[in-house]
Amino acid sequence: MSFPPRPPMVPYGIAPGVVTMQMPTHVMVGAYGTGGVSSGGRGALLPAPASNAGKAVPRPARPQNGAKDEGPAVTVFIGNISSRAPDAMIRALLGACGAVASWKRVSTFGFCEFCGPEAALRCVRLLHERALADKSLLARVDGKMQALVDTYKTEQRTRIAEGGGE
Repeated sequence: MSFPPRPPMVPYGIAPGVVTMQMPTHVMVGAYGTGGVSSGGRGALLPAPASNAGKAVPRPARPQNGAKDEGPAVTVFIGNISSRAPDAMIRALLGACGAVASWKRVSTFGFCEFCGPEAALRCVRLLHERALADKSLLARVDGKMQALVDTYKTEQRTRIAEGGGE
């Protein structure tokens, strides 16, 4: 007894009688944009037209997320990060504390540069000794940055005491 022959293996959509939809491969919907209305008819991953050809475009030092300029950048050491904690989760925790200028993770520790001392203070207050996965986080500001944070705190206290608080 023999079995009937197997149909030929062909890529999807090439076999006769199969109806397929044309899908553009350069458009990604979601986090990368819609690729039509907001980008002027270009795909989301296509480069923008070169209107400044030959000119160097400066990159902003701070994120453009609507946050006001809060002062000098402050670096916070984040230690004792569990290997089970994904980087995206750590970034979300840091972003909840304030505007993040940069984040660099090295296995079980990392350095987060906040756009101002207020966000750094909030990070240390909220994330130090915070249980995450199977460990508790360590959030500290080094000596040089600690002096900057302390002067910021005293300025804020005097401004509030004078009644000039926002």
